[in-house]
Amino acid sequence: MATLSCSRGSMRAIQHIAAQSGPAMIARGVSGRCLHTAVSQTNTGGDVHPLAFTGQRQTVSSATQQMPNSARLSLQTLVADLTRILGQHSGILNGSASPDTNVRALQRALTSYTSHDADWRRYAIADPSVPYTRNLVSTINQHANLLVLVWNPGCASPIHDHSGAHCLMKILKGSLRETLYAWPCENEPAQRCSGPAARTPTHKCTLASRPSQPLQVRRERTYGRDQVTYMSDRLGLHRITNPSAAEVAVSLHLYTPPNAAKHGSHVFDAETGASKHVAKCGFHSVYGLKGGQAA
Repeated sequence: MATLSCSRGSMRAIQHIAAQSGPAMIARGVSGRCLHTAVSQTNTGGDVHPLAFTGQRQTVSSATQQMPNSARLSLQTLVADLTRILGQHSGILNGSASPDTNVRALQRALTSYTSHDADWRRYAIADPSVPYTRNLVSTINQHANLLVLVWNPGCASPIHDHSGAHCLMKILKGSLRETLYAWPCENEPAQRCSGPAARTPTHKCTLASRPSQPLQVRRERTYGRDQVTYMSDRLGLHRITNPSAAEVAVSLHLYTPPNAAKHGSHVFDAETGASKHVAKCGFHSVYGLKGGQAA
């Protein structure tokens, strides 16, 4: 388990959000890295709890940003909208992302919600001893997991895949940087995927390969409050980082289907491309109550 060494400014920020959210707790085997503690980028074992996110950058319209409180979409209404959208589609097909899942509708729903601290504060349980926490908000009728993640200053997730799921991320507080990587098998032209694996949300050829060179960085983007982005295995691998050395960041993540929580996922070594399967991802809290585990 990674241990943080926080500056006074970082600790004050963490204590502030922890005080707003209730007592913090440690989930089993959370791993990642923190820029200000020079933690290795390589996963060293144990159960790791990666996230999911990004792809197409979106911003909230000025009309939505200026919406009065009486007309503002609440987090509870957002959950109801997501439930309605996923209820129209299977959300699950043979354990992988279903092609009939309406990703655009999910993106519109997340974009229409303007972050309001009072909505998500009860779920934002921080812990200064780990890079980030995963807090379950809703299972969307078993079609998805909606999570609030709290990122300590300068900390990052491992490089990871998304277990064949559609993943959307919305920034609730602060900013987060996404680094998008090519799959290891795409490092050499002769190894690049072709056929069905290259066209579906699930990438299947990498795990059988034996890479031995650094992962290729495709791009880096930083997302600010209320921006929404999409990620799937079809787009590659990624790492999420809180670039601030002093401020806690908070984000909302939707995973459909919730494969990582049930079956685990893979993390990757940036220098060699080697992958490692990690156990199903647990939760630091469930519905605002600490101590939850994945079902």
